[in-house]
Amino acid sequence: MIRISSRVARVAASCCAILLAFAAAAPAHAYWAWGRTWTSPSTVRYVYGWAASFTSAEELIVNRAAAAYNLTAGSTLRVGGATFTSSVSALDNAAFQIAKTTPTGDFPESAPGVTWRGQYDPRINFSNRAIVFLNPDWIWATYFDPFNMVADFETVTLHEFGHAHGLGHPFNDCAAGYGCPMTPGESASVMNPNYSIKRSLTSDDRAGLAVIY
Repeated sequence: MIRISSRVARVAASCCAILLAFAAAAPAHAYWAWGRTWTSPSTVRYVYGWAASFTSAEELIVNRAAAAYNLTAGSTLRVGGATFTSSVSALDNAAFQIAKTTPTGDFPESAPGVTWRGQYDPRINFSNRAIVFLNPDWIWATYFDPFNMVADFETVTLHEFGHAHGLGHPFNDCAAGYGCPMTPGESASVMNPNYSIKRSLTSDDRAGLAVIY
C-alpha cells in the first residue's frame, strides 16, 4: 500500500479493496476516502447479482444495504436497490455487481469480503465499475464468529458497498494498520472492520461520501 496524508491514497490495495487516486482537504471527520468510483454520481447505480446465489432474505438485505448509500447528506451519489438475474449477459454487462464467489487471484481466507473497483487489473481502468465478492468459504449469518469463519451478512455487505463507492478503512493512512488508535467516530464507522454488528451508516461514513461526491 502507498500512503499519503489527510486520509487519502494514490493507489491502495487492502483486504477489502483495490482503489484509485483521490485528494482532498483534511476532513472534519476521521474517514479515509480513496475517491469516487462513479464519474456521473447522479446516475442511479443498481447492483446486480446472480439470482441462484442468494436467498430471498439475502436479496432483501442486499437491497437495503445498497440503498443506504443513496443521496446521503451532502452527497450527489444516487444508488438504487438490487437486481438479481439469471442472464449471464446482463450480469456481465452490469457495472456494479455482487457475487458469492472467489475473485481471480488471491482471496485472503481471513477476509469475508473483497471489493474491486475498476477492471480486474486496476492499472487499466479505475472508475465506473465495482464488484463485491463475498467469500464462499465463510458462513453467512446474523452474527460474527471470525474464528469459525462466520460473518453477519448485512454488516459485510454494507461495508463492501462502501468500498465500492470509494470509502476506505479509517486506519488506512496509519503505518500500524489495524493497530492504530482510533477516535470513537472511526471505531463506530461501518468502514471499520472489527467484526461487530453495523447495519447503518454513521456520520463518519456519510461525511466521506459527501467529500467524494
